[in-house]
Amino acid sequence: MLPYLYNLFFDQEESGEPILRPLFLEFPEEKEEAAPFLDTEFLVGSSILQAPILEGEDRDLYLPGKKLRWYDWFRGTWEEGGQTLRKKDNFYGTPLFIREGGVVALQPQESNLIEKDLSAVEFHLFLRRDSGQTGTYRYRFDDGETYSYRKGIRTDFAFTATVSENTIRIHIIEKSFHFKPCRMCFVVYDRFEKVVITDGIREEHLFAEKYGFNLPGKKLDLRRTRETVLRG
Repeated sequence: MLPYLYNLFFDQEESGEPILRPLFLEFPEEKEEAAPFLDTEFLVGSSILQAPILEGEDRDLYLPGKKLRWYDWFRGTWEEGGQTLRKKDNFYGTPLFIREGGVVALQPQESNLIEKDLSAVEFHLFLRRDSGQTGTYRYRFDDGETYSYRKGIRTDFAFTATVSENTIRIHIIEKSFHFKPCRMCFVVYDRFEKVVITDGIREEHLFAEKYGFNLPGKKLDLRRTRETVLRG
């Protein structure tokens, strides 16, 4: 999860947005519902909700967003937002949910790259075929060692992700390449046939194939596109 966390540090430096967030920061309209869980669950960025099990074998947790769904990463199922769930302890990790419309950047599982090289990335798109949500994400990487990024020596681009029947459309809305090209692929969490990338000038169709994604103690049956390279 290094690429996702690395970009949260960029956000914190540039805008002051905290990496760890109370629920009411992203869902101010649900302060009352989220109040009992203020000390026991939190968001990592805007997309990941974590609810640690601190004592005993199970606990209650609240999924905010009454018009959202959340993906239970360890169970591989979708849950409706705006409800309280009872969760049992999981030997492999505490409850972890990803927001519908969320984009999570991960290093490819088969990558042999050194850890600091974030030029190869898997974008996990948490959308369903009937989603009315739009995913928005900004991805940046640099040499991982120096402060050259403050002088603009980095790769920086943003995109939106929207659903059109059996396709996810990726629209590159801005980009700045003063470091490396980005080698990327997309992992989808519903039965999408393809991902279409466009920057307003050219369009590329990437077909999704079966992909086994390994989590601690569990393998998710997902779909992933081939790799493509985004350049300036």
